[in-house]
Amino acid sequence: MIGDKRPYITAVMCIDYAVVGKWADERKINYTSYQELSQKTEVYDLVQKQIEESNKDLPEPARIHRFVNLYKVFDADDEELTRTSKLRRAFVENRYKDILSGLYSEADTVHMDTTITYEDGREQRIRTDLHIRNVHL
Repeated sequence: MIGDKRPYITAVMCIDYAVVGKWADERKINYTSYQELSQKTEVYDLVQKQIEESNKDLPEPARIHRFVNLYKVFDADDEELTRTSKLRRAFVENRYKDILSGLYSEADTVHMDTTITYEDGREQRIRTDLHIRNVHL
């Protein structure tokens, strides 16, 4: 979640690939990767429904207004997490500054062109458009 010194709360979501993958399989939603699954309209609908449900129990200033599903999970190998799985907020905010700018604009998509590093040291360039969703309050 992002919101410190900002007009409202936004969120960068990382889906649970095993759980959401099973959910998608049960609904015969085709996908080949985390990246593809995370950007499916049906997955965005699922995440939005969960956020809206959670928002009901929060005071207005703490409610999420907009969100994006990230194309990957946060990872220590990409320096986004510590080895004890704590988010490196400053690093993440800098690395995903285009996403944060999109969340606080009128945009409904944000283009990503980045490189991810796998555990075995391989790197892969990712170019994708991430959808930004408004949450019904």
